[in-house]
Amino acid sequence: MPASPVSDTRPSAGTAAIIGAACRFPGADDPAAYWRRLMAGDRLAGAPDRRRESLWRAAADPVLGPRITTLTGGYLRDIAGFDPACFSISAREAAKLDPQQRLLMMVAHDALEDAGITRDALRGRAVGVFIGAGSTDYMLLGACDKPGIDAYHGLGNSHSLLANRLSYYYNLKGPSLTVDTACSSSLTALHVALGALAQDDLDLAIVGGVSLILSPDLTLAFSQANMLSPSGRCDSFGAGADGYGRAEGVGVVILAHPDRLAACGGHGRARALIRASAANQDGRSNGITAPNGLAQVQVIRRAMARAGVTPADMAYMEAHGTGTTLGDAIEFKALADVFGPDKGQGKGRDNGAAAPCHVGSAKANLGHMEAAAGMGGLIKAMLMLEHGMIPPHPVPPPFNDVVARAGGRLAITTSAVAIDRADACIGISSFGFGGSNAHVILQAAPADHDDDDTALDADGLGADGPAADGPAADGPALLMLSSHDAGLLAADMQHLAQAIEDGAAPLAAYGHALARDRDALRHRVAVAATGRGDAVRRLRVMAADAGQAGAAAPRVALVFTGQGSQHAGMGADLHARNPVFRAAFDDCAALIRRVAGFTTDDLLHGGAGGNDRLEADTHLAQLALFCHEQALARLVMAAGVVPAALIGHSLGELVAQAIAGMLTPDQAVRLVHERAAAMQETAQETVSGGAMLAVTADADTVRGHLTADAGGEPCHLAAINAARSCVISGPAVAVARVAAAMTARGIASRPLRTRHAFHSPAFAAAAARLARASRDIRPAAPAIPVISNLDGRPLAALPAGSDYWSRQMLAPVAFAPGIAGLVAGDDLDGAGIDLFIEIGPDRVLAPLIARDHGGVAAISLQQRGADGVMTLLGALGRAFEAGLGLDTTPLFAAAPPVRLPARHLACRPCWGVAVARDDPPPDTATVPPRVPDTVATPCVPDVAATPPAPDVVAMPPAREIIARQLDVMRDQLSLIETLKHRTSMQREGGRHG
Repeated sequence: MPASPVSDTRPSAGTAAIIGAACRFPGADDPAAYWRRLMAGDRLAGAPDRRRESLWRAAADPVLGPRITTLTGGYLRDIAGFDPACFSISAREAAKLDPQQRLLMMVAHDALEDAGITRDALRGRAVGVFIGAGSTDYMLLGACDKPGIDAYHGLGNSHSLLANRLSYYYNLKGPSLTVDTACSSSLTALHVALGALAQDDLDLAIVGGVSLILSPDLTLAFSQANMLSPSGRCDSFGAGADGYGRAEGVGVVILAHPDRLAACGGHGRARALIRASAANQDGRSNGITAPNGLAQVQVIRRAMARAGVTPADMAYMEAHGTGTTLGDAIEFKALADVFGPDKGQGKGRDNGAAAPCHVGSAKANLGHMEAAAGMGGLIKAMLMLEHGMIPPHPVPPPFNDVVARAGGRLAITTSAVAIDRADACIGISSFGFGGSNAHVILQAAPADHDDDDTALDADGLGADGPAADGPAADGPALLMLSSHDAGLLAADMQHLAQAIEDGAAPLAAYGHALARDRDALRHRVAVAATGRGDAVRRLRVMAADAGQAGAAAPRVALVFTGQGSQHAGMGADLHARNPVFRAAFDDCAALIRRVAGFTTDDLLHGGAGGNDRLEADTHLAQLALFCHEQALARLVMAAGVVPAALIGHSLGELVAQAIAGMLTPDQAVRLVHERAAAMQETAQETVSGGAMLAVTADADTVRGHLTADAGGEPCHLAAINAARSCVISGPAVAVARVAAAMTARGIASRPLRTRHAFHSPAFAAAAARLARASRDIRPAAPAIPVISNLDGRPLAALPAGSDYWSRQMLAPVAFAPGIAGLVAGDDLDGAGIDLFIEIGPDRVLAPLIARDHGGVAAISLQQRGADGVMTLLGALGRAFEAGLGLDTTPLFAAAPPVRLPARHLACRPCWGVAVARDDPPPDTATVPPRVPDTVATPCVPDVAATPPAPDVVAMPPAREIIARQLDVMRDQLSLIETLKHRTSMQREGGRHG
């Protein structure tokens, strides 16, 4: 065969990385299952299922049946199942959608999840959609029922909508088009996408192909053209090849610029690199469906030239390989011309014989997926490069005579073979029966993009994330799962458990990926686990009762505890294992050491005195609490918690003021130091000891009994903690009398762990000292509303020299009124707080809030005696379940990216199902509002909870539609026979004329 008259050595402008892939092929619902089928050498073909009644009726028809070669082929497991709620599509419209649209949306969803790219990250970006498709079988079925045609029929069956619907749903702004070049459609769509990535400067491209067999029309036509094999399989390059077997399939890949992976969103890892592509046309050949070997040689050579590779660089050629005698012979001869013995040995080769280049075709395993066939070959090539293996060609010898005569490097292997070069390339060919050809060159992703589950940054740190203990360190992590459908969460949990069990990545990798690479949807569940084994166990146990319906993102208030919650070892776990907490703690501890002399050990453990010292030494206790709480608050805010308000209890209010920016760190430490030192000095000067008593009664009841029950000695209301929880303070003897009297009246009470009568006139001298010490403080306006302990209202900006803190020291703590105001939202633009997060070393205030306000969530980040890290993760997991969004980077060890299994979608039958009359009409259901650069996100309904509509309209009976279609086909065949007879008579007349 002569050399190609076309020479094009320009570098390909379309080089790209495949960062995500998904598929639904015969016998394989995802790439992993596809790879297992390939390696096993499976050949998948069978009879159509009962859903395809039109095929069975045509085969049984006395006129049509004998004209159909076979119905055996490669069919998908479920072509009717769809998740309308996920894609915000009404039941009425879903029933009219071509299953190709439905399946394409679901597989694109899985491919984006494989790439770790969220819907929110795609919104409004320059992302192109390029889809290969050819058949219109569903439209043929629906067209037989003319009265049933509505607006959804056109939208649901238009080829353009295959691509456009994806662009609409994800709000993508790049080109969106569907390509039909018959069998080469999807690889041609890929070629167009590669050019657009470069020329239109796209961020990403979604490329796919889809083909389904729903109507007998094409099977009948291809049978009459003698294209189909009676076996329903493709014996690619086999000596007995006698036609091809039809098959169905959907494949989608996500493409990005190789040098912009970090900016594309998601995990930023490539599965393979596309070096180059090329496309051409046969032009005039022996017939419009006859292959043109010269054109095949030209398109392969052009792709290789653009990729800068030689034949010796190719380890494998994924051939078109339909299994027709003529087509296989022409294609293999074309490959022999490209890979002849006179071709260069390629880079890095000795002068000896080059290694063989193996040839095969996925069609031998699956059948011919027609418009989606190119995706089958592309994803197969990607998997081969990932695994470093060439799967066996499933067709046994003998092979087509041209294979034996070709010689040279080309070979067909019937057993798995390792790819012996890391830089080896694979070529994929796809040839349309109308003469449109495409070829793509793939190469393995470079080592720094490989899925090396043990790789970490050089210093073991992520961006501000905690260090791992080693390359494969396991440790605690928070796994946050969510779904639009509560019924799907259990399956997602089981799937994730299996992925963790089978994988090698540390648990932290899965925790970070779930937070970074998944949209947080309505139904949520969180699992805090100590390691991989614990995570697998918890996921499987909790899957039985998974799925909490979270509300919209809650308004959050941080609640800071006061003195009395301190204990030896508070924050020690976090200080040892979380660098974000440790940095904030140590910065504050350095300021405390300068003004008060306390060490880090004093602040964490109470020094040698431990709990006894922390209870007795108010000066140390308050500074230790302040240091702990401000560090804990800064950690959770770094994790994405954005408080709408802050409220503290006594000392906790000073922490709130520091977090709100009213006080600088230095001002806050000095203020707490002066406050605590003055209180400690006053307590030591007091001859009679003080005490405090928690009383289970409302404030009015407590006030009414104080004077009478104290025996004439003054006792004071120190705090209103909840509707029926108050604290009194005073001399120890008087407080004991009040406790006894309360017990006699049936009112429960409990003494607090303190030796001082805080928030009482006993500390008047300390308050005066604090007023003098705070005169030079110039507080700023709070950046976040701070609720005052004096009246339970937001604190206004304080003037310089304010005596606020001295008054706050003596007055009762109006904590419960402050919480009630936050829940009501009267002082927060009318929007109340939904979630209270307690910041402190123990669980003290959250139970009181939850008891008084059942409609809000209240959680504590720490609990005395529990592991600090695991308690924190568990608490934040509950906050996530309540609707909070979180960034896990500061929470646990950095880890390399990992691919997560795609979340499950519901498979509700959308084929002739009953649909409600009150579904929205097409014009409002499918057209977004006219808002610049935005798309309204419809509320996803809870399908499982929606009661059946009383008035439903059924689609036309399938048997009636099929019967009408068969009548049309019979008429068409009769017309063809008549035309054949007339043509024959005319020829006969011409010969005798």
